[in-house]
Amino acid sequence: MDALFVYFIRLWFSFSGVFVMMGLLGEGVNRLFCRAAGMREGRRFALLSFALYTPLRELGHLVAAVIFGHRVGDYCLLNLYDPKGELGFVEHSYRPHSLIANLGNYFFALMPLLFSLFSVFLLLCGFFRGEAGELLSSVRTHSVSGAGILAYAREALTLLGSLLRFRLSDFFRRSLGLLLLLLLSPGVYLSFAELKDALCGFSIFLFGVLLFAFLSEARFGKEGSPLTVFCSFLVGITLSLFFLSFLLAVSSSLLVALAALASRGLRGSQK
Repeated sequence: MDALFVYFIRLWFSFSGVFVMMGLLGEGVNRLFCRAAGMREGRRFALLSFALYTPLRELGHLVAAVIFGHRVGDYCLLNLYDPKGELGFVEHSYRPHSLIANLGNYFFALMPLLFSLFSVFLLLCGFFRGEAGELLSSVRTHSVSGAGILAYAREALTLLGSLLRFRLSDFFRRSLGLLLLLLLSPGVYLSFAELKDALCGFSIFLFGVLLFAFLSEARFGKEGSPLTVFCSFLVGITLSLFFLSFLLAVSSSLLVALAALASRGLRGSQK
């Protein structure tokens, strides 16, 4: 029974828990960014970020709604000039007594985070191929050795330092990649309000993981099995990408705030 419980917790944390916990932390970082962007002078500098990550997040909502059979009404992937400040939305409805539709509510909340985080990974692979390969190799080593969460935080910090090393031969490519990462990273978060509305779907997902753990524990639950190895690697790469996104999002917030203050100071000196 103890082995089954440990196996269940590992499965849940690998395929859901790590995204929920780190995603909610990411919402705090996003609020910091939005506060910096809320300054009148800062908003113009943040529009590029909103324009990049908002369509990705709304597309995540839309895909989840379609996959799980929700009825999609009106939707907008991006509107930077909405008077209410609603950058994008997806209106959807579902059958309240359908297990699949309720499960879809959970993924409706989670999918924007998954889209954003995967996009960060794709940008790394596309613009910083060498650093991405080193990250995957380090995470694989840490996952096998059973390293703790601090090891992945250090990996993210090391990776950020590597991203800031520019060479003349690939200056433009690395500069563009870093700019896109800075713009995208504030969108790596999970909305607590949306998660709260999806508690029923979360419960269904939790029960599904428990059922899978019960049926597969004898075959895959042992330490060193392909599934447990994959779970450890998935947690490691997810934590590393989250930590990197947080560092980049905080950097973006500081840059937006500094740009806003500089603009305000310049405007004051001209009067």
